Amino acid sequence: MRHRLLAVFALLGASFGPQVHASQDLQSPEFQAALKERVTLLSARPEPEAWLLAAWLAGNWCKDPVVCGDGQVRLLTDKLLSKPPVDPGVLRTLIDLLPRLLKDRPDDIAGERQRLVLELQKLDPDHLRSWLMALPDPGNEANRREAEQILTRAARSTRLQSDFTPTFRWIRKHLATLPPMPTSAEEEAMLAEEGLSAVDMEAMALVHALNITDSLRLFRWCELADSSLQADCRAIGQRLMTRGDSYYNRAVGVSLFEKVARTDAEREIAVHERARLNWLMKAAAACPERDGALIVAAYAEDGSSEIATMEAILLAQGLPLDPPADPPKKIGCGMGSGPN
Repeated sequence: MRHRLLAVFALLGASFGPQVHASQDLQSPEFQAALKERVTLLSARPEPEAWLLAAWLAGNWCKDPVVCGDGQVRLLTDKLLSKPPVDPGVLRTLIDLLPRLLKDRPDDIAGERQRLVLELQKLDPDHLRSWLMALPDPGNEANRREAEQILTRAARSTRLQSDFTPTFRWIRKHLATLPPMPTSAEEEAMLAEEGLSAVDMEAMALVHALNITDSLRLFRWCELADSSLQADCRAIGQRLMTRGDSYYNRAVGVSLFEKVARTDAEREIAVHERARLNWLMKAAAACPERDGALIVAAYAEDGSSEIATMEAILLAQGLPLDPPADPPKKIGCGMGSGPN
């Protein structure tokens, strides 16, 4: 049975809403005191990513009415907007979180998003998301020309690296300098047995919560696009499907390529890539108690990626990267010819 701390962090990573707030552990005085201390210390730091992490914790899980109240979230958000992060990955995370950070100022979201996306395009003009984040509302036909220009520019992007592992690293860096979350001796022993720390698990949970991006606008515009734009949508889908370095990017790419595929051959490619991605996820997740420390160590390395780490897990176990002709219904620890 997974212990209480891991259950709490898994819950953090799995949900943004009522289930998180219903957790008895997160509502307990010891956890609330620790969250309050985290927000206080992070808010006082000079780095914009520390303010972003503080605002995220304050607005979602910490319940102290002063340290974590709406006023503090507003103060941190205003600091971020007046001094945006210069790291493109952190800036993308800020843009993703704007609807939550500005939930009490909904009329400001569109303008601030546009301003920050323009800054992002200056900082990282060759990254795919610098342009996809600029896509306008697909519900307004007047935006079609702008969307066409953005998608054409996005299709020429040369970088599409995910922010998943870099975000894990900067969150982990800040958490490692804070007082630890409360844990029991039993929990510490179980973490040590798996080669993990409480900071590792907390950072992993938070990066899963932070790194979710809505691709609805991309899909909607590609569905509405005329034949001249289908080529750009197909190019974006194919590159994400085959070169994306996170599970999310690959899944978006497969789904998009399926929608805009023209020929039976292209549809067959999409079927193959979806089967490969499903196999990769299933096989890499088969033995978390054995592979958890490997995953955390890999994510902590500069230049690491989620897909490369998943592939390394399969290769270490002697499992193929492509799904077998007759894949097993259940994959467990020690399957394949590699070491157990």
